[in-house]
Amino acid sequence: MNEYMYGTLAGQYGKVDTAEEYLLKTIKMEPLFVDAHHNLGLAYYKQGRIDEAVKCWRKTLELAPNYAEAYYNLSIFMMALGRTDDAIKLLDVCTQYEPFHLKARYALGTIAKKSGQNKEAIKHFRAYQNKDKGDPRVLIALGELYLLEGQEDASLKEFESAARIDDKNGKVQYQLGVAYHKRGLLDHAIINYKRASELLPNNVDPYINLGDIYASRGEYASALASYNTALSIDPTNAYASRRAKQAENRLLEQ
Repeated sequence: MNEYMYGTLAGQYGKVDTAEEYLLKTIKMEPLFVDAHHNLGLAYYKQGRIDEAVKCWRKTLELAPNYAEAYYNLSIFMMALGRTDDAIKLLDVCTQYEPFHLKARYALGTIAKKSGQNKEAIKHFRAYQNKDKGDPRVLIALGELYLLEGQEDASLKEFESAARIDDKNGKVQYQLGVAYHKRGLLDHAIINYKRASELLPNNVDPYINLGDIYASRGEYASALASYNTALSIDPTNAYASRRAKQAENRLLEQ
């Protein structure tokens, strides 16, 4: 129907008033048009008319109980209300009907990760990757989760994949530095820590870890410079302060 297509496209381009007008016309002509009810809910949601949006999505599910996207949209509403448990239930139903619903899997993985349910989070992010293997957010999340679970090789693989897609992500560069540092690949670690420090100039961790590498090599001037840079960012950092003093003492001994 022309009214439906026009209303849907208008909503996608942010013209929500036009979307509302044409989707209402569609529903008036075809009251059981499921997608029209759903998309009208999206238009209302973008207008801040949340109650009306929820009503549309409930109508969508009344007409089509297996409409996965409506469960996802309702879950976002529940999360906005702080009702995380209710949101999870809706997201679970969403993935029952559409196992590789990307937004639902990402939401479930994120919720589980925040609550420390690492294995559950990994399950959802891996399900996400069954459909999309190239999302840097998911690669980073899995890299962090595998690291927490002690799966260092799996973690490194995810971070390396993320870096190939987005080499300007400071978080990825830092985690690669950590991974190489742990393996004793110090030249690689230095490259990634330096890159991380450029991308995350207000983060002390890359500078502290650079300082530790230089100190382990007996390069105390470089170590002191790194620790002092960290202290210029965070003067209260006790570890950087202690290590800077140690590096300074070693320099005086030479």
